[in-house]
Amino acid sequence: MHTKYGRAQRALALPQLMRFLGVPKDSIRDNDGNIRCPWHHRHRHKDQNKSCSIYRNMTRMHCFVCGYNYDVIRFAAAWRKTNEREAYHFLMKNEASRQIVADEKKRIEPEGGLTLPPTRDLSSADMESIASLRQVDVAALQFAASLGILRRTDVCGEPSWLLTDSLGCIAEARTLSGVWYPAYGTLSERKAHTIRGSNKTWPLGVALLQQYQCITSIMILEGGPDLLAAYHFLLRLGIRNVLPVAMLGASAGRHGINPRALQLLRGKHVRIYPHNDPSGSGALANWLPQIVKAGCTVSRASFAGIMRPDGTPANDLNDLTSSLPGSHEPYRFLFT
Repeated sequence: MHTKYGRAQRALALPQLMRFLGVPKDSIRDNDGNIRCPWHHRHRHKDQNKSCSIYRNMTRMHCFVCGYNYDVIRFAAAWRKTNEREAYHFLMKNEASRQIVADEKKRIEPEGGLTLPPTRDLSSADMESIASLRQVDVAALQFAASLGILRRTDVCGEPSWLLTDSLGCIAEARTLSGVWYPAYGTLSERKAHTIRGSNKTWPLGVALLQQYQCITSIMILEGGPDLLAAYHFLLRLGIRNVLPVAMLGASAGRHGINPRALQLLRGKHVRIYPHNDPSGSGALANWLPQIVKAGCTVSRASFAGIMRPDGTPANDLNDLTSSLPGSHEPYRFLFT
């Protein structure tokens, strides 16, 4: 089968795929890529119109009533009430869905190909180590781990914590001990390793928007430590429906934002958290017009004039987790 579906190929493949997934025939509108949303019982006024569109070469499904977005694997998992791994193996049994999944994988893989080192769950001791080093709550780390954002690995022979997301477009590691990575082969000494093949235009964590449709606001941060700090503050302050994402890698502010990520952000409120330094100002100037053009409302959080508990100026969100008093309320204004 050709790797890109034309209109005729799509008309033939859609009923075949829907039958394979077990979608009732009366839920499908005649071969035009629209079906009744499987979750129509959640719709207002119990709307049961066939308003769930299947498009983008049959790689994405979107309901215009409840707003849910699914790729084929997530759709199959939700429809069959199973996990994504089992749904993937199920789809591999069918020629049409096998090709669709292959096309989707090619479409989302970063240029050059990101190959992650072997990862595993962080142990309780690992969590405590990171929490102590970064002055964040263990609960925040556990939450990040539950989303698939935070993992344990070894990089250049050093035990490390790794940030990545479900699309595997970017990954960055830092040592569990907090020391810099020593020179390794042709690599110089450094505080963090961006895994080779990473797409530095991809905001880490933004892929979760495909899964959590209730998200209304996005935080765009610079660097992994700020991302962990964001989870810490959101949990401490009880703020919901806000998703923190991070631009990673050296000089993250110099990179534009991936067009596909901007599509995921469309219609959301985006709050930018640039560092309080010249590079942060550059990041703001770089990202702001792209986000506005993508149809988002935008605001900025400024660290200018904010002092840390020890009396030194705060440069970023990560600075504010150090030696915090019991109440985080003095910093709530940064999130509203």
